[in-house]
Amino acid sequence: MESIQEQHSSAGQQALLDAQLDLWHNTFAFIKSMALKCALELHTLLQKR
Repeated sequence: MESIQEQHSSAGQQALLDAQLDLWHNTFAFIKSMALKCALELHTLLQKR
């Protein structure tokens, strides 16, 4: 059986992993939206030629 201290440590590690997951999710969501913005601007720029 795990001791109380080990359970808290495990819970803390899980919370850290969850926070990192949220950070990566938000980072890639931002990158995808910026890539779409750039693609639309490039398409608009090329159509004006």
